[in-house]
Amino acid sequence: SSFVRFHFYTLELGILPMMAFSLLMWYGDAGQKIAEIAPMLPEPPPAPTPAPLLHFNQHVFDPDKVIYISKTGNYLNFYINNKGECTVCQSKGSMKQLLSALNNYPQFLQTHKSFVVNADYVKCICGNYNSMKLRLKDCPDHVPVSRQFIPNIKQQFLHTGRRRMKK
Repeated sequence: SSFVRFHFYTLELGILPMMAFSLLMWYGDAGQKIAEIAPMLPEPPPAPTPAPLLHFNQHVFDPDKVIYISKTGNYLNFYINNKGECTVCQSKGSMKQLLSALNNYPQFLQTHKSFVVNADYVKCICGNYNSMKLRLKDCPDHVPVSRQFIPNIKQQFLHTGRRRMKK
């Protein structure tokens, strides 16, 4: 029993302080090494800047939240993604004014004389050349694509590999 106690005290007084000292030296050197290496590391890429807000008449929209826009008479209906639900905001205006306002937002594509869609929300392309429609994320509606705009839609989605086409 005294022999075991002797070895325990030897371990406690001899090896544990040496281990603590070794660990201290190790982490002290590591901190110094990190300080030496840090200037050589590449800087992290800057955080992506959010898209500038879309101003249309008296309304301000976050372009990343706009799913699609439809025209009815003299009014434009903005379908907005509101926490996974599709809500509508109406504004007076023409399609010509809208397309002019959307010039700096390449994600918006005109699909019909009365529809503009945010390409980031397109889930799939359905139909054929005679009746093509776009299914959208976070919205139960289907957006029609007129024959006039089919080549642009195909170029945007099929040739760029942005989304896949379904029949």
